[in-house]
Amino acid sequence: MERRKWHSVEKFLSSPFPVLSLFIATIFISLFLLIINPYIDLYLKHKPDIKSPLLSPNSEYILGDIAKKADGSYDLKAANNDEWPSFTTWVDSDALIRIAKSPIVWIRVAGLDLKNMERPFMLLDHSGAFFEIYNDNSKLLFRYGDSNRLDTLPKLLDTDYSWVNLGNEPTKYYYLRIHHRDGHLFLINPVQNRIGSETEIIDKFAKSNLLSLYLHSFFVIIGLVSALVYLTQYKKKYYTLLDFSIFAFFIGLLGFSTNEYIRYLSSDRYSIYLISTICSNIVYIPMHSGLRRLFGPGKYFLLNILILTNIIFGTFNIILGFTINEYPLVMNIFLHLRIFYIIFAIVNFLGPIVVAYFAWKRGSEIGFGHLVGFSLTLILVLFEIFISIQNQTSFSGVAYWGVLFGVFAQGLALEKLFFANRKKMKEYEASLLMAEKSLREVQLKTLQTKLSPHYLFNSLNTIHALQQTKSELVGDAIIRLANNYRFLSDRTDLALIPFDEEWEFVEDFLHLQKLRFFDTVKIHLTKDGDFSKASIPPLTIQPIVENSFKHGFRNTSSANWMIDISAKIDTQARLILKIADTGAGITEEQMSEESQIWGRSLGNIKTRLSHHYRYVDVTLTKNNPSGLITTIILESF
Repeated sequence: MERRKWHSVEKFLSSPFPVLSLFIATIFISLFLLIINPYIDLYLKHKPDIKSPLLSPNSEYILGDIAKKADGSYDLKAANNDEWPSFTTWVDSDALIRIAKSPIVWIRVAGLDLKNMERPFMLLDHSGAFFEIYNDNSKLLFRYGDSNRLDTLPKLLDTDYSWVNLGNEPTKYYYLRIHHRDGHLFLINPVQNRIGSETEIIDKFAKSNLLSLYLHSFFVIIGLVSALVYLTQYKKKYYTLLDFSIFAFFIGLLGFSTNEYIRYLSSDRYSIYLISTICSNIVYIPMHSGLRRLFGPGKYFLLNILILTNIIFGTFNIILGFTINEYPLVMNIFLHLRIFYIIFAIVNFLGPIVVAYFAWKRGSEIGFGHLVGFSLTLILVLFEIFISIQNQTSFSGVAYWGVLFGVFAQGLALEKLFFANRKKMKEYEASLLMAEKSLREVQLKTLQTKLSPHYLFNSLNTIHALQQTKSELVGDAIIRLANNYRFLSDRTDLALIPFDEEWEFVEDFLHLQKLRFFDTVKIHLTKDGDFSKASIPPLTIQPIVENSFKHGFRNTSSANWMIDISAKIDTQARLILKIADTGAGITEEQMSEESQIWGRSLGNIKTRLSHHYRYVDVTLTKNNPSGLITTIILESF
């Protein structure tokens, strides 16, 4: 009883469950302590979360400069009587092009009552322009750059951050006078639209991006670990694992390169932009490739089409992204392709959903998990697109949670696939052991058959007859017989032998048969190609040749038998063997009886070959006008 209990303990400790349980528990505890626990502490300690005032996400604009009053200040009161189009809803491409072609653009946003705030700062993320900020009284609150030096205007990708003190003076609007390069757009975005002290803004800015950093760090680590596993086991060709590792790594890298706080801390924001451009345009390729390995190309070769489309369009998009700083035409292309980008992103998730659905319907166990994961991802991506259309300066990041579902779905499917493959591998190893045992028995029986007294008696009988009729052939016959028996005793216990040795053995065997049957049989042997690197199991050709004499020629009344044996290495490095005879052949009924054909020596030969070659094809066809042709094709010998 004690031994049985100890055996159960050993079995438990040998399983991956203890380590896996600790790993999962550590992840959940870490997430709890880092994300949820701070809010619980805040609630239990009754510390009120002082909310900072937020700028309205609604903004409006006018093109061209505003007229100045006599004192040189801008007449903002008169300008407010003009029509200011909204920036909050979808701005059509033509309107954006008009903005790009107007070197000066004014933007206004609703003001706030900041008279009781000690340090009313906001952090601006901006690129591609010089700008000034005014209140209702045309008072200059902040200036970035010198509008008189237009040759120093920043480019679209020249990102910078600036602290702006809005002051305590009441104002209905804040006005931004923006000077940018003709034909190019610009970006001016208050970080989280938050107003407060520098410390408070940075603190909330960092905390709001912390979860994203945790999440994408997890993706990067998973990608690197999976790639390391693939590299250490590269001979096993875990291509699905490689696709998953690249996909997870790209997702993590994309998250890092688009994280606002990382961009704020970085001193080389242009390089970060280039990384995000590359990752965002190729991230779908390993995702589709991995699904293709799991479920096939899908209906209408959907995944094949998506992979090729992403390669072509992604390359085109990366080139545009790298040149957007220099050419206004590139900006116009991007603006006119905005709808296409949205549709293309949706299609990249719809495709896997369709493929996973049909795989699930066909009975795939992992198809349903992928269907649910990618459906949730698509819903959250659509929600993100909707938010972005409503407010083009905002980004909620909910799509990343959808990607998280997708990565987990693919990771769980991969684990299940590996588990199934591991089970199949064990079954294969067991069957291989049985096959090897069967192979040894077959080889032993073959060896015993070839060494049987009957075979020796026929050979000696032929030599005796030659002694009386053609004594000059006796010496050669004895040497050939000795060669046959030396081969049978020395080489048949090997798994593989050089092809030329098998060929010589067949030549000696046929020489003795020719002496035995004399003029009643014609023998042709041809060999074409370089066989120096070719190997083959012993006794592959000879049993087929012997069957021609034993069954083919004895069961026909013809006295003019012929056997033709050819070996060839073709241009694809395949070894092609053909044994053709003009014997009785086999009937259609016998041809349809697979057990009769493959149950004996021919089946044993095919089984032995399949253990050593990547591809084995053994076929039987009728010879014309009579007889049988046996064809063997081997690849990767």
